[in-house]
Parts: sequence; structure tokens; C-alpha cells
Amino acid sequence: MRKIRRAAYVAIIGPAAVALTGFTFAFRRRGRHHLAPGTIIVSNHVHDFDCLALVRVFWPVGLRFNSQPSNFDIPVAGLILRAFGTIEVDPSDVRGFFSSNAEALADGDCVVIYPEGDISHYETSVSTFRPGAFALAVRTGAPIVPVALVRSGRMVGVRWRRPQLEARVGSPMYPDPALPSRQAREELRQRAERFVSRALDDAARMSESVAGSR
Repeated sequence: MRKIRRAAYVAIIGPAAVALTGFTFAFRRRGRHHLAPGTIIVSNHVHDFDCLALVRVFWPVGLRFNSQPSNFDIPVAGLILRAFGTIEVDPSDVRGFFSSNAEALADGDCVVIYPEGDISHYETSVSTFRPGAFALAVRTGAPIVPVALVRSGRMVGVRWRRPQLEARVGSPMYPDPALPSRQAREELRQRAERFVSRALDDAARMSESVAGSR
């Protein structure tokens, strides 16, 4: 079944990511980024379709996203989520979150978690990261790869103008083995949040500089 899912991912999700991210928010990918098997990706959440931006960033590595149970009940969309191995996570079921994601990581899958929890459309600052992804990293030893989805400073389109987004990918981050687990989780959480926050601040300053030079 995993081979079938992988083939469908390559044949459908990749081309769809290129087409939809270009059409909906003019996403631009810079470079190629290697992911080791069993990596946790954390990213700010700025658009309803930014999951496709992450697919495009790390293509052809397959990603498994976390999604709340109600999304699996949506006609067609629910079938797509199941077909591509999306991990169903009930926010009230902490044990289920850890066991499902730990199993995926142990299988060598790369999982995506949005630690802000909610979408902040085109936001230029980061909300406080929740600890779940980082506790998962401490428990499993999996690395965290932080991603900042930022405005490039360009506006694209004529009749329907929208800001162009691009991804800034950080180096893998590991929990500090010298710290107790709770402190290691918090220190890792702060490092990842700081990376995304700085990337957003840098992008905002660049946008202001471009606007001021016009």
C-alpha cells in the first residue's frame, strides 16, 4: 500500500503543488532541501494551501501532515487526506498524537506539524509555538527542521494582486542531550520559534526597503 501511495504522491501531489501554489499565492521555491528519513518539519501557517508549498519545497520527499478529525469528514477532501497518509490527530488526544507520529517517524516518514495551531493569513510575526512537536522530538530523537513562509517583497498579478511567498528552511535542530527532557523540549521550541521569527522580521524589513525605494 505504501508503494501505491508513494506513486500517487509523485504523480498527483507534486504537479498539483506546483500548479496550485503558483495560482493561489505565487509561491517561489529557492533551491532544493534534503530531508533525512524520520524528520519533523515545523512551519508557520499563513495560508489554507501552504501545505502544498511545503510539498513543493521538499519535493520529491513525501510528507505526512497532521490534520484534525473533522477534515476527514469533508467530501472528496477526506478521501484525499486518507489516500495520502495524513495523520488524524484529535487535539484532545495527546497520547494519540504522540503514538501516531512516533510510528510514522519510526517508519522513516517525514511529518509536518504547525506548532502555532491556527492559520494567520500572511502574518508577518509568529505566534507562540506549542510544545507538542518538540516533545515528540525529545521522545523519539528525531530532528526538527524549521521552515519560515515569508513574503518575498513582490506583488504578483494584474487584476488579482497578491504577495508572493517563499520558504526559508533552517538546518536540522536536535534536542540538547545534556538537558532534562522538559528543559530540552523548551530549549528546542525556543530555537525553532526564534528561527522563524527572525526570518519573518528580515523579510518584513526587506519589503519595507523595497517599498521605500520605489
